[in-house]
Amino acid sequence: MLGGGQRDVTVRVNRRTISIAGQTYQLSNIARVQNIELKPDRPKIALRLVKRTLPVIAAVVLINVVLGNTGGSGEFLGWLDLIAVVGLAGYAVFSFVSVSRRSRFVMLLETTGAPFSVVASKQSAVIDKLVGLVADAMENPPTVPQVVHFGDVVMGDKLKQIGDRNIGKLVDG
Repeated sequence: MLGGGQRDVTVRVNRRTISIAGQTYQLSNIARVQNIELKPDRPKIALRLVKRTLPVIAAVVLINVVLGNTGGSGEFLGWLDLIAVVGLAGYAVFSFVSVSRRSRFVMLLETTGAPFSVVASKQSAVIDKLVGLVADAMENPPTVPQVVHFGDVVMGDKLKQIGDRNIGKLVDG
């Protein structure tokens, strides 16, 4: 995830290789480089909130009805209700944070093997600049090594991807 792992990254472009924060890739093996926007799946998160909270609410109501009719368990029901409300409120806050998460932009390298994300950022311009640098190096390898520094990025191994079409989606890691 893009959290506290943000840092400055040094990109070094040579005639045959590109090195991004110490990870080196051969330019001849890079088939395509692109900027992918990963958006949180807000409807899915909201549906998951409803699907997980409704059974808990139904169980608490059922226990209140059954035990409330027998009498003598008022203190137990009070604690049960308090624990349920606090737990559901915490889960609702967690879901709200997930829903309000900003889009992430990822530089995706497609090589002769499987594609993978290299760096990610909250700012599209940073990734666009990096994608342009790699694309230019693929087309016209520099004769003199170029060194460029990028800020506000996270290395791709901090980003967990799942899904088909090899572009994946951002999930809570």
